Amino acid sequence: MNTVGETLEHALRIRERQQAAIAALGQRALAVRDLRVLLPEAVRLVADTLEVEYVKILERLPSSDASLLRAGVGWRPGAVGVVTMTEETETRFLHAHGVVSGLSVVIGGPRHAWGVLGVHTRRRRDFNGDDVHYLAAVANVVAAAVEADAAQRRLAFLAEASTVLSASLEYEATLKTLARLAVPELADWCFVDVVDDEGGRARRVAVVHLDPTRESLGWEISHGGALDPDAPDGVSAVIHGGRPDLRPVYLDRRLGLCSLMLVPLTARDRTFGVIAFAAAESRRRFGPDDLAGAEELARRAALAADNARLFQEASGANRAKDEFLTVLSHELRTPLTSILGWARMLRSGKVAADAVERALETIERNAVAQTALVDDLLDISRIASGTFALDVHALDLVGVVEVSLESARPAVDAAGLHLRTVLPNAPLMVSGDAGRLQQVAGNLLANAIKFTPAGGNITVSLEADTERARLTVADTGPGLSADFLPHVFDSFRQADSSLTRVHGGLGIGLAIVRHLVELHGGRVSAASAGPGAGSSFVVELPLVQVSTSERSVVEASPATLRGVRVLIVEDDRDTRELLETALSGFGAATRGVVSVHDALHAVATWQPHVVVADIALPGEDGYALIDRLRRLPVRTPAIALTGYVRSEDRQRALAAGYQVHIPKPVEPAELGRVVALLAGGT
Repeated sequence: MNTVGETLEHALRIRERQQAAIAALGQRALAVRDLRVLLPEAVRLVADTLEVEYVKILERLPSSDASLLRAGVGWRPGAVGVVTMTEETETRFLHAHGVVSGLSVVIGGPRHAWGVLGVHTRRRRDFNGDDVHYLAAVANVVAAAVEADAAQRRLAFLAEASTVLSASLEYEATLKTLARLAVPELADWCFVDVVDDEGGRARRVAVVHLDPTRESLGWEISHGGALDPDAPDGVSAVIHGGRPDLRPVYLDRRLGLCSLMLVPLTARDRTFGVIAFAAAESRRRFGPDDLAGAEELARRAALAADNARLFQEASGANRAKDEFLTVLSHELRTPLTSILGWARMLRSGKVAADAVERALETIERNAVAQTALVDDLLDISRIASGTFALDVHALDLVGVVEVSLESARPAVDAAGLHLRTVLPNAPLMVSGDAGRLQQVAGNLLANAIKFTPAGGNITVSLEADTERARLTVADTGPGLSADFLPHVFDSFRQADSSLTRVHGGLGIGLAIVRHLVELHGGRVSAASAGPGAGSSFVVELPLVQVSTSERSVVEASPATLRGVRVLIVEDDRDTRELLETALSGFGAATRGVVSVHDALHAVATWQPHVVVADIALPGEDGYALIDRLRRLPVRTPAIALTGYVRSEDRQRALAAGYQVHIPKPVEPAELGRVVALLAGGT
């Protein structure tokens, strides 16, 4: 009886000692955040508590089936932190140390087993249930410390990443830095794709791998899988949906991939790219925790990249402004030199009689050129301030183009060019300002004349389908590079703004064309196969139906909105009431709603002639509205009236289906004119 009692008492003392050891280790783990300190303390504690010769903590290496001896007691000198073992080599290692008995438990991790905690003796020992529970409790403390250490390293990594990412003001350099940061911390492969224009194709800007010599393979192999920018799912789906794509199991034998994460790069509510994290050699299997870390890195990288993009755009705008002021000074002083020089010579009486007429012609020609220059500058100012006025009537576009052609013929002949025209015999009726549409055609012709070398060809054609008239001006000039083509209609942008440029001008003629065409409810585009291949400009304007006797569908004044129903979709009450009051004052019947749902109901029941919609709306936005409207059998003209005024915002609105993009604030009279224009085309 005494023997049993003594045995129970001894077991109780051992259990109390084990519990105290576990509590002490837990307190120590809270105080010590460094695994290099905590793990050696843990193995010594286990050795003392269980009275064993050997204790080991093995960390499973993610890149193989081997494990590293992270901490230990009793092993040969130099083994800890150096020896890596598989199951087979571990057996030999233990045998070399004379191990007879042992007990091991798994150390858990956030996604998979992190490692093993084991004890061994050189004498035979039957470990009991209390030993197992104790060792498991120690393993749990170690696992919690491992997870805390991993979280701390993730935070440190993200902090370092933020510092590194923010150090660069180059857009693509920032994205390449992002890829380098991700390997090997988060993945074995990293791919970065970006989209430069709304709705455009993704292009790859960075590929990074553990082994830099294999990166070329990542550039070459991108077709037929989730990493293919042209595939309907994967990269393309993430860009268009703005949501991440986690694929714990993803097999790609070409690159040896086994797991994949696709994370959007989103800044200021715009997804402009995707970063792909792929596991290969490490055999990781990504999970929700990995995705959360990748999303946080992508969020910081997207913000840094977008800031770099904005900085580059601002720098570019400043350079463009400086270049414009330089060019403006040149363009103003050049005609002034001729005017002032000849005027002073005429006044001095030193001009021969036969040269007087030539002097007067030179003064007049340069004065006209300078007047046109000032008019263009005033037009740009009016466009920027939203005070550009149109005198809108139903007119024959064929006649407008013919007038512009006649005005341009002397310049065509003087430049030694061949002009070919293809015009219809029947009228093409549009609603517009005759003078401004002549300006559109004239600017396109002037652009073609300026850049086409002597002996070249200019072709002007006018055609129509059931809804739109289409004016095309094509030339055999130097063409446009792919880099400059997206900016050809930007104000103050020129393909060559250097001091050695061949052609003069301010670079605002095509910008005026774009704004005038958009004010007429149309669109303009440019195309070129590249340098040396010429270029073509296409203007599309909505046709209107008029009777033989009716020559004016839409007058210059928006008072012609009598009988026009206008639906206003605006969630800001003050703005909505202002628009309703203004358009009602021009004779329109108005109805205001605050959401896409209410707007669709009003379209179905009230059948407005024109919709004026904000882009930022509660619930679904203005893009969702225009998408739903364009699915209806009746195409109701729509105006995007919005505070989003960047060029990409305008392009996105027009691409989505809006006829006109008008920035806030808007002059009521100008809005009335545009509404009248669109209503006249319904």
